Amino acid sequence: MSARAALLMLVLAARMAVADEGHDLFTGQSVAVSDQSAERKLARFPCHRCHGRDALGGVEGDVPPIDWRFLSRAAAGRPAYTVELFHRAVTEGRDAGGRELSRLMPRYALSEGETAQLANYLGRLYDLQRQGVSPDEVRIGVADLPFGDDLSGIYRTTLAKALEDRLGGDHVYGRRINLVPVDPANGEADSLAVLGLSVAAAAVFTNRGIPVLAPIGALTGDEDSSIMRGIAPSREALHAALATRIAEAGTGPVAILASDDAERHALELALSLAAPGRPIASHSNDAEDIIALPGTDLNVAPDWTGRVWITWQSVAQRMPLPQKAKVMVAIETPRIIDTAIAAQVHPLVIHAQQVGIMLAEALKAAGRDVTRAKLLQALADTVLDDIGLDYTQVPLTGTDHIALIQLR
Repeated sequence: MSARAALLMLVLAARMAVADEGHDLFTGQSVAVSDQSAERKLARFPCHRCHGRDALGGVEGDVPPIDWRFLSRAAAGRPAYTVELFHRAVTEGRDAGGRELSRLMPRYALSEGETAQLANYLGRLYDLQRQGVSPDEVRIGVADLPFGDDLSGIYRTTLAKALEDRLGGDHVYGRRINLVPVDPANGEADSLAVLGLSVAAAAVFTNRGIPVLAPIGALTGDEDSSIMRGIAPSREALHAALATRIAEAGTGPVAILASDDAERHALELALSLAAPGRPIASHSNDAEDIIALPGTDLNVAPDWTGRVWITWQSVAQRMPLPQKAKVMVAIETPRIIDTAIAAQVHPLVIHAQQVGIMLAEALKAAGRDVTRAKLLQALADTVLDDIGLDYTQVPLTGTDHIALIQLR
């Protein structure tokens, strides 16, 4: 490494406490680069999609590792990479020995400073992937629930017991599992992964490369399963289930009520695919079926006699319903709700039990040299029939099962 490159790397390292631009380049997150075409290409073809979150390669075909410990050593057919040679590889597609790289490897119009930031991150990635792991313990972050200290304490206790029951103790591969508190607001965690977050708070952690398992609430369905895994159906699954049942229920106009325009448009698309030709009503009173998602008001004439399709959350909000309408309820987490009712406990207690089982199996499958990437990868082959999760079929959430029942 030249003196100029070494100085640049030191300057970049000093800036990491403020922003990890190398991480953002590696993951294709929103990051300002000198060439907008490079920014677009990074968003579309981020490094981790082929080389893995740990940069060890093999995610797509015969993709090599780009961990800096590997790049900075001479290998068969090439000398060791320097920051300058790495810049050439990223921008021109030539390896450290000058040979052309595969055309499947994108060429990015990055500056020398930007590739130096990326190289700096690749040099720190080995330790970042093992954050929260020491020779004698594995730290897992658990956020306080936004429902009060009592429920947070019960959640944590239930989670710990489920882990111990599944593992036969509080150790895995000789390391004690330590559940440590995490502040959902700051997005920092000296832990292997984080649990107990709301869906709204999850991105603060995943955007920093910290895995989030089983966030509370429904994922949209387009999140990246290499950094997040859920245990409940996504909104995409909910939309598909509603659209399919509504397609079977009638032929008349449909009104879709949602507080979020994006969610309404997504549901309109799902319905158009499931029931081609069923028009979207311009007014609720003109509809045969109304879909009312949480957070929306249902305003129809008192004598309206169509079908209302609502979610369990809407029922919990005590949404006023037309007296003469048929009411169809979509239960987004039927297994959790059914188990909670049978056990006469809060649904979050069952959520904690399922998270504990999921985490225990992931830790066992990830192996002795557990990393953040391996923990998430381990779930890809995980089937948990006892709690209704199958990540081989539904990689992001493990389930897409929605229960639809007629309330009246």
